[in-house]
Amino acid sequence: MRLALLPFVALLLVAACGSDDDGTNGGNDRPGGGSGTDGTGSQNGPGGDGTSPPIPVTSCTVPATLVVTTTPTTKVGSGNAASCTEAALRTAVTAGGVITFDCGADPVTITVTSPLKPPIDKDTVLDGDGKITISGGDRTRIVSFATNDTRNGTPTLTVQRITFTKGKSTGTGPQDGGSAINVSGASVVAIDATFVDNHGPESGQDTAGGALYNFGGGKTTVVGSRFERNSCANGGALAVLGAELTIVNSVVANNVATGTGGNPGNGGNGGAATMDGENRTLTICGSTFQGNRGGAYGGAVFRTSYHTEPSNIDQTLFADNQIPDRDPSQCGALWLQGSKATITSSSFVRNSAKTVGAISIYDHMGAPAVIDMVNVTIADNQAWPQTDFTKTGLTGGITLGGSVTGTWQNVTIAGNSAQFASGISGDTKGLTITNSIVSNVAANEYTPLNCFDSGAKGAQNLQWPANNKGNNDKECVAGIQKADPLLGALTGENVRIPGAGSPAIGLGRSCPAIDQLGKARKTDACTAGAVEVP
Repeated sequence: MRLALLPFVALLLVAACGSDDDGTNGGNDRPGGGSGTDGTGSQNGPGGDGTSPPIPVTSCTVPATLVVTTTPTTKVGSGNAASCTEAALRTAVTAGGVITFDCGADPVTITVTSPLKPPIDKDTVLDGDGKITISGGDRTRIVSFATNDTRNGTPTLTVQRITFTKGKSTGTGPQDGGSAINVSGASVVAIDATFVDNHGPESGQDTAGGALYNFGGGKTTVVGSRFERNSCANGGALAVLGAELTIVNSVVANNVATGTGGNPGNGGNGGAATMDGENRTLTICGSTFQGNRGGAYGGAVFRTSYHTEPSNIDQTLFADNQIPDRDPSQCGALWLQGSKATITSSSFVRNSAKTVGAISIYDHMGAPAVIDMVNVTIADNQAWPQTDFTKTGLTGGITLGGSVTGTWQNVTIAGNSAQFASGISGDTKGLTITNSIVSNVAANEYTPLNCFDSGAKGAQNLQWPANNKGNNDKECVAGIQKADPLLGALTGENVRIPGAGSPAIGLGRSCPAIDQLGKARKTDACTAGAVEVP
């Protein structure tokens, strides 16, 4: 595997930053947080209480809908639970086509003793009608769907209104993940599906996908689904290599990337999901990534790109994701290399890692990186530990490495904390920032509270505090207005809103039509930051 060494954002980051080329896909507890993981994938979630977030309701375009199954190819069962056997299910899946279940009125769990194998020459649909759970019994992978051509991306396996649990896979190779569903050279669609308590290998440099893994030229499409308490060396819930990944209106929560060291190393990238591959698009809309835990890079999502491929994120929440206090430990929420990221109407809150609390974006192997943001909140993230000054704690909010450009409009970067560079670190000369608020805090008030560099262009922005105690905080944008935006605490909608009399109100110009919450903005003289104040 190739290893790309990233340019570090500042001399202070040299000791802490690392890199992962194709990471493929790829502890200690969070200070003041939950009890973390026991090494098996079991994990406390947001705030340590293990809560399960609701499926979001959004305005996202839905890329796939339920397959009509009124005339199935095969119906498993004859009206009662006893008739819904592993043998009957295996026969149906082997034949392919549209498969439904007639197991009686009550929910039924069917446990398999070896992987189910759909045909490689026809589409297969598994529709559980909300009543069927397929279990691997903590002994075996549940579905293995491998074609002869990894470039074709067909046929398609669709799983809808069904639960996969207790899938188990072993090994240390790139394709030894995917404990519930392992796909090679084909496509997979999950609609209104649940993946819970599936566990892949705990260690492996490129081993990925606790629940679902897709290798090759196909697509992975997830709609209205839930991934919880899954684990693998990388990509605690999902992983794709050389495949598209689309996640819409879904919850990916409390999953764990159990590896350490990154790549090279034994994994730990992407507590929730990993993506690697050329000429592929990552799309995330209307989803929640909460309480996930990485072991090296990317507490929630880790993505490696090669030609500035798109990563599109809209109406999505990244909250309470983390990486333990170890080396490496970077980027509590979103790690991107060599990608063109477009992030809109989204929040990154209360994420944490030893280096970079929320977002890391780097160029990669000659591919420049781009990060465009509109109506985005990056708030209350932290680089820790902050109580031990013999350790680092670098960059609370977002860091940029190498050749990174972008336009940030109506962004709120506030309340993030670190020992060094609490708000933004890295070379910001390629950024244009407008109508935005940068207002952060620090454990060490003699280091930059807001920005480590002063190269960004832009106007109509606020920065606060005006300077740190060491009088060496940089202007995030040349000539930026320094005034207290009077931000309130995080709301239940995971935004921070300027209070009455804030200088942010009416500061913005050439404003977006709506704010982060979907409310209409004033076309001109709008409120700076992600949320409009009437």
